[in-house]
Amino acid sequence: MLATVFYGISSNFLKNNFSSIHPVALTSLAFMTLLPVAFIILIFSGFFSTAFTHPNALPSFFYILILAVVGTAMALMLFNKVVQETSPVFASTTTYLIPIVAVIWGVLDGETISVWHIAGMALIISGIWFINKVTATK
Repeated sequence: MLATVFYGISSNFLKNNFSSIHPVALTSLAFMTLLPVAFIILIFSGFFSTAFTHPNALPSFFYILILAVVGTAMALMLFNKVVQETSPVFASTTTYLIPIVAVIWGVLDGETISVWHIAGMALIISGIWFINKVTATK
């Protein structure tokens, strides 16, 4: 619950305080702030000993790196750009589509989809529609 609250606060905070900063610079700042902490965690987790001894460690690390760059950094840059050019409400509602995209990728990968998946997607889409409709009428 706390993560959800902070997520809602962050888009408004970004809009009010960082609208003049380029999205690439803002994303770079966020990741550079996390870098020292992440590096310390890597040191104490045994990452380096495993990376050089386990045969699948380096290819796995490469795929994690792709996910970090494409799935996180680029998505955060786009999110920051959307917040700057639209409203925090619209920007946050677009991220609610992520579970729908994840289910679609799962179906393409051979996973089965249930009625609950479809009901969840319908709930997400109706919530996005409702929030944007209410915001547009104001």
